[in-house]
Amino acid sequence: MSKVSVYRLPTPNFNNRELLLLSLTHKSLGANNNERMEFLGDAILDMIVSDYLYYSLPKAKEGQLSIVRSNIVSAKNLSHYFFAADFKDKVMLQKGVDVTLNIAANYVEAIIGAIYLDKGYNEAKNYIMPVIKESYLLFKGEIKDSKSKLQELMQKKGKPLPIYDIVKKEGQDHKQTFTVSCKIYDNESIAQCNTIQNATKKAAQLILNKIEKNENSKR
Repeated sequence: MSKVSVYRLPTPNFNNRELLLLSLTHKSLGANNNERMEFLGDAILDMIVSDYLYYSLPKAKEGQLSIVRSNIVSAKNLSHYFFAADFKDKVMLQKGVDVTLNIAANYVEAIIGAIYLDKGYNEAKNYIMPVIKESYLLFKGEIKDSKSKLQELMQKKGKPLPIYDIVKKEGQDHKQTFTVSCKIYDNESIAQCNTIQNATKKAAQLILNKIEKNENSKR
């Protein structure tokens, strides 16, 4: 995606400009920073993307929707839009702190949170929707379940295939909950769902999320 021109996020107009300044302030500068806005923006972005995918992919299953959403809201994807954004040169952080993929994505989420606080949900949605639509076109063809993706990744790395185990089964026959673990060579995750198949997919996705986070932290 870095080789493709992406939508350029503008610097939003704020009624309360202090919210904009705070959204651009990294925690390295002290306690008055954008972490709370990032927390809020992350939740709002998840909601907007989930709503968009629900109606855009009416035949997709829960696990497939989760895969597309995780790609759209990933640090890797959001960072592309940060580095193309009008406000990228206005961010404030301590000298010597590099803007990693995670930090870049956090700025985008903080901006969303700030717009929500200043003008409400619809304004935040309108601001980020071009990013969501563009990202959706890129990732909608990658509806591959997380178990398949994790297996392919392990094969690519030359590592043993994931091992899945049923840790616990609870509830009556008509309403059971399954707890499943997923183990790879250096990590493990546990997930619950109402079917073994969905629980294994969720566990695999958790491992994929951990791998992505670890790789992003090294950049």
